[in-house]
Amino acid sequence: MIYAGTPVNLGATDNVGAVITVNKSVTHQEIWGFGAAVGISDNAGSSGVNNFDKLSKDAQNKALDKLFLNSDDNLGLTIIRMPIRPDYFPREGVYQWDDNNPLVTITQAAQKRFPEMGITACPWTPPAWMKTPQNLIGGILNKENYEKYAQYLYAWSEKHIKDYGIHVKWITCQNEPGGAAGWQGCRYPAEDLDEMTSITYDIFRANKSPVMIGGPESAGFPKAHTYLERFTKSLPKMDFITTHIYHNTAGISDLSKYNKPYMQTETCDGKNPNNSTIQDGLKWGEQIHIVLNWNGNGYLYWWLACNVDRNKSLLNFNAQDNTFFVNKRGYIFGQFSRYLRPGDLRVDATSSDKELLVTAAKNPSTGVTSVVVTNLSEKDITATITGLNGNALSGRFTSETASLTPINDLKASGSTFTCTFPAKSTTSLREK
Repeated sequence: MIYAGTPVNLGATDNVGAVITVNKSVTHQEIWGFGAAVGISDNAGSSGVNNFDKLSKDAQNKALDKLFLNSDDNLGLTIIRMPIRPDYFPREGVYQWDDNNPLVTITQAAQKRFPEMGITACPWTPPAWMKTPQNLIGGILNKENYEKYAQYLYAWSEKHIKDYGIHVKWITCQNEPGGAAGWQGCRYPAEDLDEMTSITYDIFRANKSPVMIGGPESAGFPKAHTYLERFTKSLPKMDFITTHIYHNTAGISDLSKYNKPYMQTETCDGKNPNNSTIQDGLKWGEQIHIVLNWNGNGYLYWWLACNVDRNKSLLNFNAQDNTFFVNKRGYIFGQFSRYLRPGDLRVDATSSDKELLVTAAKNPSTGVTSVVVTNLSEKDITATITGLNGNALSGRFTSETASLTPINDLKASGSTFTCTFPAKSTTSLREK
């Protein structure tokens, strides 16, 4: 067993089988970050946080440290997704806020660990009184309520930013607008969501709000294209695009033709029992790699934490005995989040071996560059790395027996570095 905190030697000087080439002069999109949703329950939109608030304060603090601190073997996550609850708007002209809502207090606690945390938010449903039929599950938002509802979304953002100190950066109008699920939701045909998004954008800008407005927050890339192709009013205004991934990597497609930044804001394998293995972790690492190399700005999992035995969260906990553990997919998220930080710019990076997936980004102010390499193969692969500067690279890796484990510094040999990437692992390196 390899323990975090025990540096491991991944340097090698012979049997080089691959070449990784980094070109820092060719820059692409800005990195926004990585994370997951805070405490949205299976009955989405509720006030619950999957019982995370039932943990002791000490256990909560340790779990939050693990998720958000950018040190040791912590994950260093940088984005939280919040639900916009319907019950804050119980009737026309009345907002009823819940200052003690755990969704707020836990997000505030996360921000203390990373003050630049980005918050993305969306509703699962408008209030029932605004819909036909008047039910939180299914139905449509009545068109005469579009402007009132957009005003509520603005009021929600202002309350959370100004009174709660929560850094709301991105808002969309509806989670998965197809609306056919058996949980809280609302159905928007493309033309209706187009109009609702356009109205919401106009209200936020009329109030000089800096919050970015986007969409369509669809259940997959193909559905995102279906909506976006019909967004005649809102697409020219929208600040960003969001979509989910509930299919294999073959379903991921390029959204660059819309000339907007985009985030993948929800994915999981929640119908299956929890899988904490590296094989599961690498599945999500491959998706992150594909999204980033198709110019995605961020990538989010479904839940940050939960207490159910399903593949729904990065961290699992037991509120009865105040214990928790991080799944390997959580550590894979950490390999990206700890090294590709908000504001970094992705740069060109390629590998001569198709089993090595390479993503790189640099800090635009310092020029310091980080590289994330996932080895999908069953064998160790030694590679020469070109295009990086400095005398040494620091790093960490995650495998079946390692979890954000530090490695001994890789020393430069002339203008190159050599590293052995363990089988079935993700390794992150940074210039020193």
